Amino acid sequence: MDDACEPEVLENTYRNFAYINRVVSRWHGLYKHYLRPLAAKTLATKTRPLELLDIGFGGGDVIAQISSWAERDGVDIHVHAIDNDQRALEYVTKHLELPNVTFEHAASRDVVARGQTFDVVISNHLLHHLDESSLLALCEDSCRLSRHWVLHNDLERSALAYAGFGMVTAPLFRRSFIREDGLISIRRSFSQAELAHLAPAGWQVNRRFPYRLLLTYQHSHDAQEEHADAT
Repeated sequence: MDDACEPEVLENTYRNFAYINRVVSRWHGLYKHYLRPLAAKTLATKTRPLELLDIGFGGGDVIAQISSWAERDGVDIHVHAIDNDQRALEYVTKHLELPNVTFEHAASRDVVARGQTFDVVISNHLLHHLDESSLLALCEDSCRLSRHWVLHNDLERSALAYAGFGMVTAPLFRRSFIREDGLISIRRSFSQAELAHLAPAGWQVNRRFPYRLLLTYQHSHDAQEEHADAT
């Protein structure tokens, strides 16, 4: 998908991201643990909704899920979603209309240059596309753009995950890059030790099921508040 491809195949791939992410990305757990409690906290202040930045929205399905959960729970979340691939914006403009979500063709550095900040910055399956310098740049941008949390959710490289994904998807997703792109992504992804070695000071890398890595950063004022509450 990083290369040019037929429009029909690309559209099928964006659409099928929703099926894959529901199974492997596990965003509902992250929503319950990080986003919903923070949204409740901002709601309690009666000042504004929780503001979320999604970097690399792809087919928009992750944001669509988060928006659906938030609406169900009565949680007010406003989302700004960016992707540096114009084709992604064309897809979501054609297929998605989500209240309180703005999609934009942009990179994180563009948003930094505008001086915008958000309560939480997230990404899904973005890290494995980056080399070391791009990863460090993303971490820097994410810190500058976020006020509370950064959550970069990605794959963990594993021979078992590679074999299992290849076997399960072999008969599925015809006229789509899901299988080919997924296998390449697993090969490109980090191990926990590799990502922890590359991540800047203050960042945490945690393993999640199944074969997931979560790269997080919490701003110090939040960490201090949590410590004070615990004591």
